[in-house]
Amino acid sequence: PSVLETSPVYGIRVGAPVSMGAPVAGAELALIYAGSCKVSGLQGSVVMTDGKEITGLQLAIVNFVKKCDGVQLGIYNDAQENAVQIGIINHLPGAKFPWMLFFNFK
Repeated sequence: PSVLETSPVYGIRVGAPVSMGAPVAGAELALIYAGSCKVSGLQGSVVMTDGKEITGLQLAIVNFVKKCDGVQLGIYNDAQENAVQIGIINHLPGAKFPWMLFFNFK
């Protein structure tokens, strides 16, 4: 529904299979894709997460975010500004080593 694009969520947003929209304070959970713009808490999906700003934990097989003040945990993690990344392949352009296996941070 279009209300998801403008109404923030305080609590839990669940997507089966997709979740996206306005900011979430709490948890955003989805089966295939979790893509809210801003999450404070947990953003998790079985397959993929994507966000502009995450404060807390981002958890999926594949994670994308512009800025992560917290931890990305997955097989492939990609952050553009800040993050602590734990995964097989980690990409963080501003870090000392932009591409790292297993762990990266900035």
